[in-house]
Amino acid sequence: MNRVSKLIVVTAVAGAAVLTWESGSASAEVPQEAVAEPTIATEIIVWLEPGSDPVDVAEVNGVELLDTLVGHRNIHLYGSVEPVAENKVRKVFDKDDRVRYAEPNHEGASADGNRAHAWPSDQRPVAVGGEPIGPDADPLRLDLVHQAGTGEGAVVAILDTGIDPDHELFDGRARSGWDFVDDDPDADDDRAGLDADDDGLPDESWGHGTHVAGIVAQVAPDAEIVGYRVLDSEGTGRVFAVAAAIFDATDRGVDVINLSFGLDHQSKSKMLRDALKYAKNSGVIVVAAAGNEGLGHKRYPAAEKDVMAVGAHDRSAEQLASFANHGDWVEVAAPGVRVLSALPGGGFGTWSGSSMAAPFVAGQAALLAALAPDAKPKKVIEAIRKSSHKPGRGNKVKHGLIDILGSIDELD
Repeated sequence: MNRVSKLIVVTAVAGAAVLTWESGSASAEVPQEAVAEPTIATEIIVWLEPGSDPVDVAEVNGVELLDTLVGHRNIHLYGSVEPVAENKVRKVFDKDDRVRYAEPNHEGASADGNRAHAWPSDQRPVAVGGEPIGPDADPLRLDLVHQAGTGEGAVVAILDTGIDPDHELFDGRARSGWDFVDDDPDADDDRAGLDADDDGLPDESWGHGTHVAGIVAQVAPDAEIVGYRVLDSEGTGRVFAVAAAIFDATDRGVDVINLSFGLDHQSKSKMLRDALKYAKNSGVIVVAAAGNEGLGHKRYPAAEKDVMAVGAHDRSAEQLASFANHGDWVEVAAPGVRVLSALPGGGFGTWSGSSMAAPFVAGQAALLAALAPDAKPKKVIEAIRKSSHKPGRGNKVKHGLIDILGSIDELD
């Protein structure tokens, strides 16, 4: 049995489709007494060093090998003989230097769970005909931007529901990285026909990754895009799989990683934090969506110190979108309302949310990295920050609304 996720049934997709998505809502606060209660783990996620024998590790440490979660990264699931406090999990393997990480395997999507989930959107995606480059892209003056650069030579990893690499918008510059849901090399954005969360909306996140990747392709049309499937068609996935994908993308030499999803907790995963640090130290710029709850308090992974958080801007209102999370922890804002981009099967559709705002910045970072290949990531990030300007009214973010053309000037 593969415990990474439920089995995904691949369904053929023809043409564009209308997608649906529930509205976002603020998470309930966890009572203080509940936070203080000790949490017990019976299953442990273990990342082994290359060449390690998972069966021998089990025998030596008195645990049971239950499953292989991500085979090519040597990540396995072990069962402890006796329940162990979560903060003592690593001690089970204390004397085994073959163990790179050991973390509790949180189950479910509760407040103390270990899930990643696509940010819910206030707007329902609508499939349309026509050409790419949505109405919210106009203020970014992409026609002038592309006279200066198109992102050629840069590589962007999209960690999401996968992508449709055959979509015309990608013009042959998109490819699969890895499917961390099914643990195979085919990271296509597939429709499963399932309603795993019993909310009456089957496959509510199908197409999300393709749409996100399509925005990057519009901003940086000559950049290469590598799709990773870390969320299923319902929009949920394991945090450890996100971490594994970040390590993998970094090892492949990508320049930018886009994370258009959130966590259902404050990022307890050491593996995830180390993956983000590894990416930053390797010269990778990580961009993440700030979320759609209209709140000012931090949301993760966008609020991690090694990540650039992006909020959604509403051009028609000349301010942040009504659903946009905001505050000094959100670095910049980008178009996030009725953004037109790719859908699986060759179609196009509009979608709203910070999930759409983040890839504008990921594409911007790719453009700048390609224009200044010898520049350090810090210079690229500073160019994005310094060229941004404050939204006219309403809630604010730290640096303001992005100006891609202005950020090119900042590189000089």
